[in-house]
Amino acid sequence: MISADDGAQYSKPMLSTALAQKKTASQLANSSAQDMSKRLNVAVIPHQRVLSLAPQSRTISTSIGEFSYGDLVLALGADPIPSKLQGDGADQILSVNDLADYSRLRAKLEGARRVLIIGGGLIGCEFANDLLAGGIVPLVVDPNPTPLAKLTPEAIGNSLKDELERAGVIWHLNTKVDRVNLKQNQLTVMLTNGLKLEVDGVISAIGLTPRTELAKVAGIATAQGILVDAYGETSVPGIFALGDCAEYLDGRLMPYVRPTLIAARSIAATLAGTLTQIHFPIMPITVKTPTHPVVVLRPGLSVKGEWSVFRELDIEHWLFRDDDNRLHGFAVSGTSAKSHPSLTREVGSAYPKPPAA
Repeated sequence: MISADDGAQYSKPMLSTALAQKKTASQLANSSAQDMSKRLNVAVIPHQRVLSLAPQSRTISTSIGEFSYGDLVLALGADPIPSKLQGDGADQILSVNDLADYSRLRAKLEGARRVLIIGGGLIGCEFANDLLAGGIVPLVVDPNPTPLAKLTPEAIGNSLKDELERAGVIWHLNTKVDRVNLKQNQLTVMLTNGLKLEVDGVISAIGLTPRTELAKVAGIATAQGILVDAYGETSVPGIFALGDCAEYLDGRLMPYVRPTLIAARSIAATLAGTLTQIHFPIMPITVKTPTHPVVVLRPGLSVKGEWSVFRELDIEHWLFRDDDNRLHGFAVSGTSAKSHPSLTREVGSAYPKPPAA
């Protein structure tokens, strides 16, 4: 196993929720590379990069030499999308994609009072909740009218916005960051609507892009990510892709822990001699915002239908149903978020129509 970082095992979702718990990067690491090497009987080579692949000779070139392989798994992850902003403070913008990034974030935000977050999607909202719980005022900038705009119906985004606002989050929606300037450790952020904001730090949470270049140069088929079949195998026999860098048959990227674990188990079985397809169960997405929990199941890309709301007493369910009234997706928040297990069981079934207005 060749790793560009130190090879430590940790829970990546904790990166956007650990500030409030005042955890250091070392406290987030469950096992070192040495510990995993002993426990799993695997050679872990940290702090090394794979420079190129040669599928015909089944070799890889690394910063410490060549390795040959029988089968190869690419678990390359994804890179934060660069902000590409103007200003002499643009190089101070932080993004968090691994333990080293988190360590830099903690150091930069020591003593911070106000931190601006670029992006009101899932990660941006999680960071906002985490900063808030850690005693820092978050300012969130997003070009959409509501947070979670690409993930949930507008009403769910609004409910999250209102609750986080009541807790202390400051929203700047329908606008973008134009430039970031630095003066005596203070950052001045100019928005496209003309507002000027003084903050102690800026976090970019505008999304990730799968790392595909290594595969592309080697002649492996790519689109958004590295294309894989039902077994996780790429267009080149003997090379598999897993996790944030993989793109599955229906065109989906699945940059979440549970689908990565499921795909890893299936690929491991195939590599061990038992051909095993990857079967993903219904997997709702949980937005880790304890102030106002949100759980959403997005419908498949090919499903035609529409969102509607079902209300009963203090329950509010946003449902995505097709023309036959079958449930294909849902979004719930606040106290209604507790009902997501029962809704998950209903997916694929006809669901009661909402009462007439």
